Amino acid sequence: MAKPGAKYLAAGLKAGLTAGLIAGVCAAVLIYRPALPNDSFQPERLSFVEWSDDADEFGGMSGLAIIDGGMALQAVSDGGVLFKAGLSRDATGKITAVKTESHSRFLDNLGRRVAGFHADAEALRIAADHSLIVAFEGYARVARFAPPEMMPKPLQTWDRFRSIWGNQGIEALAIADSGQVIAVLEGPLPGSAGYRTLAYGGGTVWTDGPDLISDGAFQATDADYGPDGRLYVLERNLSVLWGYTTRISAYRPLATGFSAPAVMMVTARGEYGDFEGLDVWADARGRTIATVISDSNFLPFARTTIAEFILGR
Repeated sequence: MAKPGAKYLAAGLKAGLTAGLIAGVCAAVLIYRPALPNDSFQPERLSFVEWSDDADEFGGMSGLAIIDGGMALQAVSDGGVLFKAGLSRDATGKITAVKTESHSRFLDNLGRRVAGFHADAEALRIAADHSLIVAFEGYARVARFAPPEMMPKPLQTWDRFRSIWGNQGIEALAIADSGQVIAVLEGPLPGSAGYRTLAYGGGTVWTDGPDLISDGAFQATDADYGPDGRLYVLERNLSVLWGYTTRISAYRPLATGFSAPAVMMVTARGEYGDFEGLDVWADARGRTIATVISDSNFLPFARTTIAEFILGR
């Protein structure tokens, strides 16, 4: 998404925050430090590696798909660019290196390279026919792509998501084994702590999907159905003083929606950056792996990192 960390920092730099305002913000943070369930629980970390590239367009990764049996990835960025990279792994399955193989900018409905309000790609999933389904914020939309062709096939009418145009719209796409596509919105539902979802009905049809129960302490940043059929939601909490906390919650599909979440992982505050992309997959050993990627927010001091956690064996 477009990015609390970057937005707060940019606003502070532009406005030149006074010492009094900084003190006020710090006091507010000290008052509100959200309680995080299972705060000490940590699954085994398999990989942690930095991905770097000299391309001017590199950074801002917000959506992730693991491909080729764990030996490559595709990622989409806030700048509207699709990246592909190869992954090197050691005998334990740990990532040892990431090497960019290609990058291409998406096109808009008129065949122009996306920019500005049209560029913020937030979520990526690969359909059964190997096409890419990508969700964008700003001008909120979902489109299908078939690289190397970067012209979109819109999956909604142009104004279907007008009520969520801007910065806090669709953060995640997930595709069930049945082929059902759902979108998860970033913020809590009005008057609720849960997440709103939208269900794709084919053509240009989207309907309200089942709500996802949550405690309101986090925002959704991505989601994926795992090999066990559960919906895994990547969540973020940002503290001005302590930095980012990442949580992964798992929802079991029910006949009428989803179960209450099981918290699978909560990272220590400030241990990692702004994880925004998630893929949950099974490796050759049968382990359930959650691979996450961080959004550098295009800040010069921030890194693009990839981490993997073993959620099950």
